[in-house]
Amino acid sequence: MFENQLRRVALLSLALFLFAQRVVAQQTPAVASSPNGSPSPTPPVFSPQTLSELKRLQHAALDSDHAYRQVAHLANNIGPRLSGSAQAAKAVEYVAGELKALGCEIQLEKVMVPHWVRGEETAAVVQFDLKSMPRERVAGKIVLFNYPFDKQMAAEGRSFQAYDEAVVYRSDGPSAAARQGAVACLIRSVGSADYRLPHTGLTDYAAD
Repeated sequence: MFENQLRRVALLSLALFLFAQRVVAQQTPAVASSPNGSPSPTPPVFSPQTLSELKRLQHAALDSDHAYRQVAHLANNIGPRLSGSAQAAKAVEYVAGELKALGCEIQLEKVMVPHWVRGEETAAVVQFDLKSMPRERVAGKIVLFNYPFDKQMAAEGRSFQAYDEAVVYRSDGPSAAARQGAVACLIRSVGSADYRLPHTGLTDYAAD
């Protein structure tokens, strides 16, 4: 039943848009004189019925979670959608299918987009103590900080201590790696949840 209501709202929105365009096109713009003598156009006036229908559309959008569920589907089921990626193409097909289900006439156009294709990557943890590693083994490399949030400590009621011990790698790690000549660093997400997506937070960069 909800989907049928949504379809009617979408088609009504399109019809109102076309109707409003026609009304504006047929209206003869009235010209009023401004204090400096230059003409200023009078904004188009919509009928009470049109305004009432627009208000209905506004309430329907605010009361429905349809838009949220669509975004959730794109984020959780399709994933990152960089231009030129397979996920981007899949997202286009999904949106086109949803619009067709609402009765819209859809025509997809071929678009050429320069894009980057991920190749094969490899990494190896050779030593854990950054300070004990000679600079020549770090310079020009990417440093990995893979210190996890201690869930056992958190379960014992010491969540703040567990966070403090993990967050130091994010706050001070980049500067420590840079002092050893690293070109970048990769930091494990800091927090008690298991995140699939990147996690950000405060990082203190040294002045040098």
